[in-house]
Amino acid sequence: MRLTTDSTADHSTQAKRAAPFQELIHKLEARLDIETALADYCIGIDDRDPDRWVSAFHHDAVFDVDYPAQICRGHAAIIAWVQGPWAFDAISHLSGNSRIQFIDEIHAEGIAHATAMFRLKDGSSLLGTARYSDKYSAIDGIWRIAYRKVHVVQMGAYTSVTYIILNGKAL
Repeated sequence: MRLTTDSTADHSTQAKRAAPFQELIHKLEARLDIETALADYCIGIDDRDPDRWVSAFHHDAVFDVDYPAQICRGHAAIIAWVQGPWAFDAISHLSGNSRIQFIDEIHAEGIAHATAMFRLKDGSSLLGTARYSDKYSAIDGIWRIAYRKVHVVQMGAYTSVTYIILNGKAL
């Protein structure tokens, strides 16, 4: 004897089972969008690409830097700010230690750290570290930085020594 089931009940059970997976996929997609914004921030500033750099922020974002102290609101002000760092001959960021916590479906908070090396026109270098305190939001399904506080931890002269390693020996 064969048992039959109500296909509506079967579909309802499947939907209930799928709901937690859909929520997980949504959070993973949101996290990837945020991490992409964080990468575009560093790559954009290092490559002197204003479109990429500002794409990390929502159009009405606030960019709050503590050293030198300045608060920028909106894309135009944020792009104007980046002209200062671009006066350096070269910039290179290494970012990491990002931690993202979702508040609700369209808001999240996070922290991240960065180390940046700046080469000056005279060939000398500066090394700086910063901690970012962020608020992210999704507008029209796109996650970006809504607010970034840049806490400059340290900045100073950097003297580098380059070793070329060949067969385990420094040259």
